[in-house]
This record gives sequence, C-alpha cells and structure tokens, in this order.
Amino acid sequence: MEKLIPTKGLILDLGCGEGINTNLWALAAKSRKIIGIDQDRKRISQADRGLGNTTFRYGNILTARYPKCDAIVIFHVLHHLNSFMDQETLIKKSYRALNKKGKLIIVEVDIKLTFKYLISWLTDHFVAPILFEGSLYEPRINYRRRRDWLALLKKVGFKTHAFEVERNKPFTNLVIECVK
Repeated sequence: MEKLIPTKGLILDLGCGEGINTNLWALAAKSRKIIGIDQDRKRISQADRGLGNTTFRYGNILTARYPKCDAIVIFHVLHHLNSFMDQETLIKKSYRALNKKGKLIIVEVDIKLTFKYLISWLTDHFVAPILFEGSLYEPRINYRRRRDWLALLKKVGFKTHAFEVERNKPFTNLVIECVK
C-alpha cells in the first residue's frame, strides 16, 4: 500500500480507525500530509501519535467535508457501509475531492471460494462486531465482485488497475488503484 500512495501532497485516509496505517504512511514520507477520518470516537482518540504531518478528525466519511487532495485511501471500509448506494456515494465524493491525476486507492475483500475469503467473511460478520460494536453479528456486509467494483469506478470516471495482495495475509485483498 505504501508504495501506491504519493510521497508528497495531501492524503485522506477514510475510516482510519486507530490510525495505524495513517501513521505508518506519514512516517514513510515526511512530505505527505495525511488526514485520517473515522466515526468511532474511541478509535480516533487513540490515533494521534504526535506526528507533525498527521491530523485526525472524528466524523462520518459520507457526510464529512473533504479538502482538495492528491490521494484518498479506503482500506477495508466500503463493505462496512450500509448499502451499495452509500459505496457509490462515497466513491463519487472521493472523485470530486481529488485533484487532477489524483489517486483513489481501495482495498476490499475479494469474493472467491477460498479459505481466506471464509476468514474474511467470518471476521466481518462476527469478529469485528464483537471487538468494535459490542454485538455478536453484523448482517449488513456489502461485498462486491471485482468486475462490479471496476464497472462502478469506470462509470464514475476513474482509470483503474486491480490486483490481489494475499501472500502472507489472512484475508483476501483486492487492491484497486484508481486515477482521476
């Protein structure tokens, strides 16, 4: 992921959680200014590690205001939105916020009949709700197939490149690099 993100400019990390990736990307390139946004107050309060090139904001990524930026990262977040329509809304909003030639980098669950997909499914439906929401099960997980993501992103206006990143990873990971 770090290699896909521009080494300078303003980057938004939507659904940043505790800011683990946000802070890592900030440490990797001091010329990046990264804003992390998350709607979980507890997680966002843990994100700020005092790095000069990171800012963290509490907010709903569907309704928050975005500054013009050079890149947006959405890492295993889209399938947690309430609907496919919310996913499309967020992608369109991201497109509008990006500067010309700006990048949207999406990492999502890759739907395929494998053990790693089963682990992804179980984690999203059972583990994440227990850890972060205080519930036993989350019925509203909105996965899309690779071809459906690519069709949506093309419709919005992005040029895309998609690939899998699974080696030494517990989940199926579809990475989609999108350029405005």
